[in-house]
Amino acid sequence: EAFIDTGWRAGTYLPLHSTTAGRVVLAFMDPARADELIDGLPMERLTAETVADPARLRKIVAEVRRQGFSAQRGETTAGIATVAVPVLGEKQAIIGVLGFAFPAHAVAASKEKSLVALLHRSARVLSQRMGCAVYPFGSDERAAPARPRLRSL
Repeated sequence: EAFIDTGWRAGTYLPLHSTTAGRVVLAFMDPARADELIDGLPMERLTAETVADPARLRKIVAEVRRQGFSAQRGETTAGIATVAVPVLGEKQAIIGVLGFAFPAHAVAASKEKSLVALLHRSARVLSQRMGCAVYPFGSDERAAPARPRLRSL
């Protein structure tokens, strides 16, 4: 596989509307505040795939809230796909986001659910350590990939 340089570095600002992390934050924050933010976003396109319509973004955010994860392909950088899930604290308040970014050609969209299952498993542990009594997503272990078996020596 070839290295793909996204051009993004630690500390780089990416618009809230164009990232899976931003969409997860919008989905799990106070809905009135999320609407205010969406109304005030400049909605610039980073690529031809970037969602730049507030009504469409609201639908995406509602779906993220329902399913517990966000996924997108090519919206921040052509050829890059991302998936992300919430990390929750006390009273299920969002305190962070856990995600993966990967070359879109390396993982078929149909295989993203297995990545989401891994993220939910880790986010559940982090969330519980941060005071979240019940992490509401990813409890269907059938969706999670099987753990590799280690051979005995």
